[in-house]
Amino acid sequence: MEEIVLKLVECLCSKYGISTEEAYSMIYSEWEYVEEMVLSGENEKKLCKKIAKRLLDLYMVA
Repeated sequence: MEEIVLKLVECLCSKYGISTEEAYSMIYSEWEYVEEMVLSGENEKKLCKKIAKRLLDLYMVA
C-alpha cells in the first residue's frame, strides 16, 4: 500500500506539477477510494493513472 502511495505522489508531482504536500493531502482526503482501488488488484500503472485522474478531477472542481 505504501509503495502505491509513493508512486501516486510521484505521478501527481512529476506529470501534473502538484506539490508533494498537495499530493499527500489529495490522496488522504480520498483515502477510502484509494484503498478500495489498491485492493482491487489492478495493474499498478493503470491503478496510479486512474486514481490520479479522479483526484485531479475532484481537485480541479473544488
